[in-house]
Amino acid sequence: MKKNFYLLLLSFLRISFAQAQIKKDSWLLGGQISFGGSTTESAGSEVKNNGQTIQLSLGKALRDNRVFGGNLFYSGSRQDYFNVIEQVKLTYHDYGIGVFYRMYKTLGKDFFFFGQGNADFN
Repeated sequence: MKKNFYLLLLSFLRISFAQAQIKKDSWLLGGQISFGGSTTESAGSEVKNNGQTIQLSLGKALRDNRVFGGNLFYSGSRQDYFNVIEQVKLTYHDYGIGVFYRMYKTLGKDFFFFGQGNADFN
């Protein structure tokens, strides 16, 4: 259980490196990779879930501390279900594209808070 909690925590952790200010006409390149898995056992059955997500982002600062850009992402998962009678294996693949608009607020030297709105299509 503790292992799953740490994997979930890592999947939500995002690290951002930036200069003192996001200057107009500068480019943002980023992404996210996450992995997770779990196993559940009850009454003679077992369910195993595994999944991963990869996202790439590219944006351009239209004004100081304002970035507009796009995302590409892939997500895949596998679910294995076992019991005394049957064994079922399911695989899912999800592809998507999206746009985002991000606003940065400087909280201190090289430390930023940002809000982001986005629209995605899967």
